[in-house]
Amino acid sequence: AVAEALQVDTRAATERADLAFSQQMSQHSQQHSQQLSQLEGEHRHQLSQLEGQMADVRREAEAADAEWRLTLEAANQQADMCQADAVASEEQLHQHLHTQLAAVEGAAREREGRLIQDMHAQAELVERERE
Repeated sequence: AVAEALQVDTRAATERADLAFSQQMSQHSQQHSQQLSQLEGEHRHQLSQLEGQMADVRREAEAADAEWRLTLEAANQQADMCQADAVASEEQLHQHLHTQLAAVEGAAREREGRLIQDMHAQAELVERERE
């Protein structure tokens, strides 16, 4: 009877120990689950912040790219205008030089004509004096 009572007590103690262990494991598992959920929440928050920062950086990069493209387009337009101005200036200079050349050639022909007339007049004088 004593051995049977000891066996019952041992079984009861084993069951209580198993129950206590099972409860501790359950509590431990719940704590880990809560910690894991908390960490997942923190990671989701950090990921959300990083995604927001990435979106900000992407927007800034797109804005900088757009500004650069506008600046480049304006510079190209200015270069085109400068080139057109240079072509117009070159044409104007060419016309001015052509006009000056024509005026100089005209003046030279007039002077040549006067010189020829003067030479003819002198030749006539010389001929008259010989006569």
